[in-house]
Amino acid sequence: MKRTLIAFALALAAAPALAQTADETNCVNGDADTKIAACSAVIQSGQETPADQAVAYDNRSLAYRQQGKLDQAVEDATKAIALDATSVPAWLDRGIAYYAAKHYDLAIADFSKVIALKPDYVAAYNDRGNAYDDSGEHDKAITDYSHALVLKPDYADAFVNRGSAYEEKKFNDYAISDYKSALKLDPNLKPAQDGLKRLSGDTP
Repeated sequence: MKRTLIAFALALAAAPALAQTADETNCVNGDADTKIAACSAVIQSGQETPADQAVAYDNRSLAYRQQGKLDQAVEDATKAIALDATSVPAWLDRGIAYYAAKHYDLAIADFSKVIALKPDYVAAYNDRGNAYDDSGEHDKAITDYSHALVLKPDYADAFVNRGSAYEEKKFNDYAISDYKSALKLDPNLKPAQDGLKRLSGDTP
């Protein structure tokens, strides 16, 4: 099933009372092509702190991933991590790129690093659960989705993803319950609609 993974871009820090350059602004807010050009200019300027260089590499990584250039996305996120090993977005974005490339073990390792750096980051548990589930480790996936739901009880995607993992294990009653819970939160969530119809013949 199509899964949702969460990523985000960070703004480059600007000195107080000083406007950002156009490249700094577009490195954060531009479309993929614009962001790649702008972040490249920021990186090559040599005027940024290591932390801001890390942000520029990570934002360019996100743009490469949006274009399906996963090797370049991984390379840039790795450079961001080398500059700032505590960057949650860089570890997350590299994990998502690994996941998209079906390198599930590497994705799991990066999502685990995100969790180590920010234990209450709910989306990381969902993302790691997806990687576990797609690698066939359904019990570990269920544990991660359940942890995400403890942190965020109204997390519809985690309900539908846990339902899918239960369905893989043939625990259909649990799967149906999770699909119904997801639909209470988001009545238009198609994977939950499809799962409920597949298992029970019901339509929400």
